[in-house]
Amino acid sequence: MTPLQAKPGTLADLEASYRQAALADDLGFAALWTRDVPLMIPQGSDHTASALDDPFLWLGGLAAVTRRVALATGAIVLPLRHPLHVAKAALTLNRISKGRLLLGLGSGDRPDEFARFGKDLESRDIAFRQNWEILREALSPIGQRSAISLANQNYPVLPPPAAQIPMLVVGSARQSLQWIAERADGWATYHREDLLLERDLP
Repeated sequence: MTPLQAKPGTLADLEASYRQAALADDLGFAALWTRDVPLMIPQGSDHTASALDDPFLWLGGLAAVTRRVALATGAIVLPLRHPLHVAKAALTLNRISKGRLLLGLGSGDRPDEFARFGKDLESRDIAFRQNWEILREALSPIGQRSAISLANQNYPVLPPPAAQIPMLVVGSARQSLQWIAERADGWATYHREDLLLERDLP
């Protein structure tokens, strides 16, 4: 997870971060991840706030100093962003990095962020599903787009990619395991008892 050495409330040192990314690339690390933290909201017992750059621009900088390592978001807060803006940024980053983007997406969980963006926290599961479908369509190669989309002549944000950009669910995004298994290209999470409920099993 990058940046590696930023102190709470301060921005990461760019040159040090680029050196670390290049070293990780040379050493064969599989992926460099970054978080989407829209607002500097104090959290935790010490009430520190994260100061993180925009994840797409941040990974664009890392793409310029690396050659092989995957570049991953963990996770874009999808209910707070318009899916077509996410699609435009993802397609651009994937092109700049020559196909190295792993697009991790989450539902978010900070009430203050949802309030500031004028979004409803309690319906973020619904917003996540709706935005996911629009984003999936926008990131799909032309041969994989639905007949409905083609018939409606939806305008693309950029020319379609040669291959599907992997979309990962990070955490549960308030979705069932069945939903994740049917729609996501991958799942990044940690052990939680609530994810093992019988209702979530296929």
